[in-house]
Amino acid sequence: MLPTRTFQGLEVTLKATGYGRFGGAAFLLVWLAFWVVGEVLVGGLLIWGSWCLLTGQPPGEGRAPLETAPALGAGVFMLFWLAFWTLGGVLALREVLRLLAGRDRVVLRPDALLVERGFGVFRSRQEIPREQVRRFHRRAHGNILFADTMRGGVELTRFGTAAEFEELAAALNADWKLSPDTPSGGVRPAGWEETQAPEGDAILIKDPGVRRKQAAVAWFVFLLLAAVGAYVLLASVAQLSLLALGAMVAAGAGFAGWGAYQLTYCRDEWVLGAGSLRLQRRSRGRAEPRFEAAALRLREEKDSDGDPWFKLVAVRAATSPALSPREARQHERVIMGVSGDPTEVRNFGRWLEQRCRLVLEDGTTAEAKAHEVAQLRAQLAASGRLGRWVARRLGGATAERR
Repeated sequence: MLPTRTFQGLEVTLKATGYGRFGGAAFLLVWLAFWVVGEVLVGGLLIWGSWCLLTGQPPGEGRAPLETAPALGAGVFMLFWLAFWTLGGVLALREVLRLLAGRDRVVLRPDALLVERGFGVFRSRQEIPREQVRRFHRRAHGNILFADTMRGGVELTRFGTAAEFEELAAALNADWKLSPDTPSGGVRPAGWEETQAPEGDAILIKDPGVRRKQAAVAWFVFLLLAAVGAYVLLASVAQLSLLALGAMVAAGAGFAGWGAYQLTYCRDEWVLGAGSLRLQRRSRGRAEPRFEAAALRLREEKDSDGDPWFKLVAVRAATSPALSPREARQHERVIMGVSGDPTEVRNFGRWLEQRCRLVLEDGTTAEAKAHEVAQLRAQLAASGRLGRWVARRLGGATAERR
């Protein structure tokens, strides 16, 4: 799967191949069949119920006309359910088409990296300036070819084997004379912005534009639920059976309103200082200190499915002893977490290390993991006869893996 030289530059086209993709596509197609049934049933109920509610027509032979309050409560619930159900179906259909007819094209032009992804006539196009690309590499978890850029990791393709991606990454790095190793310089990822607080301090916050959009959606949901909930609760004065429905809709409105308020008037800020990193909570212009860190730590965790998660954590001290989960929550704060590949959070950690002159402890390297295993073996060996036996077994398992 080596790229070829064209008039645009070094170019490679990758397509969905292999018989295994047909199994995944067949499973999704079966799920989509049930998805269509759910769409038709719930959509039909919403349309028919709206028509009956507006015209006063009974929903069926021998049935009374719909009452406004319970019909509105049920309609709002079905509308939200249908929205998430539709989104899930669209994503599943997109994945089916990718599995059956997916095609990715990567071009190294003299001035930019061009990435085209899609299926059939449906294509998406992305251009990244050459000076922003730091290296190409394969992410082991999920087997994905990535471009490490100044704004974070960019997925290039999933169509290929591990060996093919290693070979392709080496060819792309060689063409642009990039180092295949992890760059030493730090990068602030996309979605984070450095600005100035009203007090004059340099602060790091999440992208305000994204936050405003989230707040607008939350306020819309709140107003819709609040209007329906108020109507149902007023109707429950005459019909007590509606009280439970009204209370549930009102509770949903309360949660949506609380989230909208937090997104609009509150935010977390990391104050960037020389030798320190402080977390503060700003609410309606007032900043309240929450946490002060003296070091940074990059660590790897496993979720319930065994998938790796990499977290950048601010800690109170550079060399703190092993803490229980409850104690750890008091002595550290998670700044950012990603799954699959540590490149983005490692670059972010190095950026903060350079910006604030803090110590970054990288616990995701092979050396750090070996040191952690050695410490565990030493603790087990000192705990007694059973511990020494377990330590020997652990040492043998580690040697076999090597």
